[in-house]
Amino acid sequence: MIAQSNFRILIPSILLNVLGGFNKILERLTAVGFSDPEHTTALTNKQGLMIALWYFGNPEGYRAISQRFGVAMSTAHGCVQEVTQFLGKLQSTVVSISPDLEDTAQRFSRYGFPGVFGAIDGTHVRVLPPALYKADYLNRHGIARINLTAVCDGNGKITYLNVGYTRKVNDARIFNESQLKQLLDSGRIPSRFHIIGDAAYGLHMNCLTPCEGELNSSQELYNFRHSSTRMMIERVFGLLKSRKSRKLMMLNCRV
Repeated sequence: MIAQSNFRILIPSILLNVLGGFNKILERLTAVGFSDPEHTTALTNKQGLMIALWYFGNPEGYRAISQRFGVAMSTAHGCVQEVTQFLGKLQSTVVSISPDLEDTAQRFSRYGFPGVFGAIDGTHVRVLPPALYKADYLNRHGIARINLTAVCDGNGKITYLNVGYTRKVNDARIFNESQLKQLLDSGRIPSRFHIIGDAAYGLHMNCLTPCEGELNSSQELYNFRHSSTRMMIERVFGLLKSRKSRKLMMLNCRV
């Protein structure tokens, strides 16, 4: 029996938002015939989604999750895989840069840096690589990792993701080969709006980086406000890598 009591949210406003998002996903799962007979014959879509959400938000492994929800480990694994694939198809409708750049820039303006519609940065995520392709994932320290580049808005919501580059690919190359760079190069973003990132991303009309070299007082103030604003994406990574979460601590790619 899937225990809905595992999900306890005490703040009513947050509960309403969570339930609203849960029900929207559940409706889409049902509409496309989500259930896979191989894994979820005895489970409803709602139960499978609950298992996957628990996996996404907690540091437990499949053994603990199977015991918690009273299902086989293979069933728990199947639910997570199916929901992950389904949510991946929804990415472009959920993870996207808001067309209202004025509103997004207003949320960032409290840090004293005008016209910002996103803060960009990259991080490494440790992985358990596929056995046949382990060498492709090893960095110069012999640790298996993949690169993740993200942009967030002033509320810490991720609005752009680029995941999957392996080994020693640097932030500059990932950015230059990205759809985000294509968007900035297209001229569709007015010049008064920009993302901000560290020096690795290179200066662009719509991407501002810190000043380098000997700095005067104006440049020092610029760098201070730039850093204060860019900290938002670092806080996002910090939350995703905290002990209460799991997804950026270690990913299992042996599927």
